[in-house]
Amino acid sequence: MARRDYVDKCNESYQAALLQLRIQHVQCILSEATRRQAGENWVWKGTKAFIELSLERATGEFISEKEIKAHAGEGLGGPSAGLWPWLSDGADVVEKEEGSRTYRIRLEYFDAMRQLISPHAFKGKRSIMEMQGLGKHIWEGIDAQEYVDRERRSWNG
Repeated sequence: MARRDYVDKCNESYQAALLQLRIQHVQCILSEATRRQAGENWVWKGTKAFIELSLERATGEFISEKEIKAHAGEGLGGPSAGLWPWLSDGADVVEKEEGSRTYRIRLEYFDAMRQLISPHAFKGKRSIMEMQGLGKHIWEGIDAQEYVDRERRSWNG
């Protein structure tokens, strides 16, 4: 049986949607944690340092709290190098190595976390235009008018 391209397209669409959901989850956690810090930026500095160190190393390598604090520089106070929101029950973004103070980004969240340090990760108000082009590969090879006509015919039974 010939390989089905539509299966690949559907899988790509599903994976893209999962990444978008993970990015939203990560941004929501960071936004709320930042709000709760009342002006301190421990979480942002610790998270940024953690992500940068993770990008420099092999995927899945644990990074010590001490290294995160050193990389973040002065002013990184608080417990767990500012990673406390990621270590909360149910966040499931970061995992702690058993019996140590070392952490790593869960593989499935690595790309979502990397998005945090991109220049456009947090720019205040969000624009609907950020979604422009998402899922466009699904419509490749489909005639728009033909699709609309077929849908309209289906409304009449």
